[in-house]
Amino acid sequence: MITEREWRKNRIRARRRRPACCGAQCVFSRAHPLVRDRAFHAFLLFLALTVALLLPVFSSPKAPVETTALPALAAAETAAQPRSVPEITYTMPEGLDLVWHAFTREQLLGGKLLLVDESHPLPDDLPAPNTQGIAVYGRGMVPIHSLRLQSATETIDALASLFAQLKEQGATGFSVWSATMSPAQQRQARLSCMRTAAARLSLQEAATLAVSQTDTPGEGETRLAYTVELRCAQSGTSLPSDVPLEASPEGQALLRAAWRHGFIRRYPDGEGALAYRFRYVGQAHATAMTYLDVSLEEYVEWLHLKGTLTVEADGKPAYVILCRAMQGDHVAFDLPAGAIWDASLDNAGYAVVACTLP
Repeated sequence: MITEREWRKNRIRARRRRPACCGAQCVFSRAHPLVRDRAFHAFLLFLALTVALLLPVFSSPKAPVETTALPALAAAETAAQPRSVPEITYTMPEGLDLVWHAFTREQLLGGKLLLVDESHPLPDDLPAPNTQGIAVYGRGMVPIHSLRLQSATETIDALASLFAQLKEQGATGFSVWSATMSPAQQRQARLSCMRTAAARLSLQEAATLAVSQTDTPGEGETRLAYTVELRCAQSGTSLPSDVPLEASPEGQALLRAAWRHGFIRRYPDGEGALAYRFRYVGQAHATAMTYLDVSLEEYVEWLHLKGTLTVEADGKPAYVILCRAMQGDHVAFDLPAGAIWDASLDNAGYAVVACTLP
């Protein structure tokens, strides 16, 4: 007779060991004695708990670091070639009281200086344009081609003053041919342009022309609240005239007066409808661009390089324009106290604030 303990001991000794073979079989090495030691297991568990408790003490989290990349500094050489005029200087006027003010990206997105082209598409977070009916808000003071036209209230006010001046000068016949469009209206405008062009061109040529002279639905400048098309109608028809603005006395009067009311001609060398497109940017920017004789793209590039621009009128500072690189979703400026501020994103990584001095 043997006890159960002795029987188990003898059975373990008699158990055949697994052979360590090569080929398709796995090789099992004998476990190290420490692995079978319960004290060793307890020590490993105690060590793991100790490390888990002390780790937060020695590795406290650091404050988050701003990782938003700033736009590259403008190069000393720029494509813009502005005129040198005594009314434009590149320093802040002396003696101004300054106040610190910060603008958020959301505030800047509604500005008037957004670049919109193939290299600068509309921002994904651009809010829907805040517009009013030109016929209703303009109280009949703004001639329009269609009662459905919509634009920003600032644009409509500026259009009313522009057309009032043109009327005083006897330059009549112009009207707002188109303004801010919805994607559906953009699509209709493209089809209308294609149908008109198909009367004198092949279908392929008409389609190419329509694409070049109209915005893609949902994109382009006509989605902004400050874009308008100013044209005359052909005599006795409802079709727009193709006479260049420079080729008629009325067109020349429009070009001379537009900037005084805050409008710039968006594409002076454009073809078709683009040649009649204007953008309301406010009197500060329109005055500066006219004095410098630069396009919107050149003006923005020039502001990146200079940072500060002062415009004089009647021998004293009238406007101060400041440009800073965006830092994340906000930007801060030291602005003249008591001035009227008009801030905008330029869609190229910078914010611009135009200050109208009191």
